[in-house]
Amino acid sequence: MDPIVIFDLEYTTWQECYPDNWDPAKNQYKEIVQIAAAKVHPVTGQIFDTFDVFTQPEKNPELSEYFTSLTNIIQEDLAEALTIEQGLQDFCTWGEGHVHYSWGNDFGVVQENMKLHNLTIPFARRKFLDIRAYFALHGVPAWEYNSGRLYQHFQIDMTNNEHNALHDVTSIAKSLGALHESLDSKSKQA
Repeated sequence: MDPIVIFDLEYTTWQECYPDNWDPAKNQYKEIVQIAAAKVHPVTGQIFDTFDVFTQPEKNPELSEYFTSLTNIIQEDLAEALTIEQGLQDFCTWGEGHVHYSWGNDFGVVQENMKLHNLTIPFARRKFLDIRAYFALHGVPAWEYNSGRLYQHFQIDMTNNEHNALHDVTSIAKSLGALHESLDSKSKQA
């Protein structure tokens, strides 16, 4: 069975962005700061390979205190960060040939960054899907969790480092394995 790619992004934010919905008139853009992904067995949730890079936002290169407190990513973490273009290009190459899943529409943020920075990266050939629907289909109240806390639904022992993209990807992958374990156990009992 071919691995799937589970990915997550962290992007610039300020406390007032949520009511403003990232208002460009206020210089609020969802610029990617971290791209993380894992090639995952679609049933067991086993992680075969990971991708994790920081990228340097260009419109707002200084991280807000709100972003830093949310993600624990600090300005110094970006000292050797890739450009957003290079980070997205590397991610595109790394994930070639796989279906991509995220918790929500992270691909929409990729598209926003491509438009904002006038980038042409060949993501269009791929499928990008919201994995929340799959969990919801199997009875998980997906909209009650963010990706970084999903593991709590399955009582998986993980250190909570939500809003770190690689942690969030790992939370989804382990939860996918736990979901299938639960489904397998229920089918054996029936």
